[in-house]
Amino acid sequence: MGWEAKMRSICIIGTLLLVLVLGCKKVPREEVVPSSVTVYVKDESGNILQGAIVRLYNNKNAYLLDKQQGSEDGFISKVITDGDGKAKFDDLDSRFDYFFLVTYQDRVHFEDLDNSGQNFEFDEFLSNGTESYVEIRLTPAQSLVSFYTLDTSKNPVPIVIKLDTAVLGSVTEAVKNVPTATSTTGALSYRLRQGKHIYSAISSEIGCFWQGEIEVSGSASFTPVALSKCEAGSVIFYADSSTILNLPISITLNDNNNYLVLSKPRLTDPSDCSDHENTVFFSRGAGTYSYSAFAKHGGCNWSGSFTLDHNCKIIKLSGADCK
Repeated sequence: MGWEAKMRSICIIGTLLLVLVLGCKKVPREEVVPSSVTVYVKDESGNILQGAIVRLYNNKNAYLLDKQQGSEDGFISKVITDGDGKAKFDDLDSRFDYFFLVTYQDRVHFEDLDNSGQNFEFDEFLSNGTESYVEIRLTPAQSLVSFYTLDTSKNPVPIVIKLDTAVLGSVTEAVKNVPTATSTTGALSYRLRQGKHIYSAISSEIGCFWQGEIEVSGSASFTPVALSKCEAGSVIFYADSSTILNLPISITLNDNNNYLVLSKPRLTDPSDCSDHENTVFFSRGAGTYSYSAFAKHGGCNWSGSFTLDHNCKIIKLSGADCK
């Protein structure tokens, strides 16, 4: 190959290398700037809802699972709406799809409100580095649960009902017949959103206690809950006069940090679990329990265990037994 041909080849190769180098130049990626969404929550009529719980998800499966089961496991952030019905979420990444599940407990009208019948995927509202505003209107749950009793002589009223740890209300009278979806007079009824819910009920007069789980499906349903057979025992604690210098005494069951306090001694022993004067009273389901009692003065402690089986247990705290 001649000198001119060699030079021509070198020039061609050099040109190709230059093209390759220029062609491989790094293209800068778009910078991800945090975005935000402000959610305004209202009811069907457009009334602002303060105290609604807004849960944010960036995983569709977690969102659907919580939506169907009424659980609270997969959300990445939770905000309670303020007096303007507003909940704001900052530092969002526009590369993700986001979902919102909103719930509200209307204790005035005895119904849950939520947006579970709607599909709130917010990718279309979220742009890089922007602030978006969205309004969500909640609708009442379609499933009805009714708590009732047929016999107030065995289950004295009022019977206080708790639903998911919050007080719902009270059953105050007996019904003549088991309630139906169209006839719930005398029962305590509530429209409950989809998922699993824990309830408890207590008739404090004799210490009856009920508890259980209600599972609500996605379709409209009716669930009557009978408060019939008393499913609890009762225990009362009292202090005799020998502890007068040790009072007050704090008492807890199973070390759960929920204390009740004895502040005065009794001069006589209680006759039964309905004799509540100067006592601490617990109503619990059948089972074995441990207790601890601590005196504010004198360093006295008492502890022990007892078994309830739909009965009444009376425990005396005496200065002679102080440890």
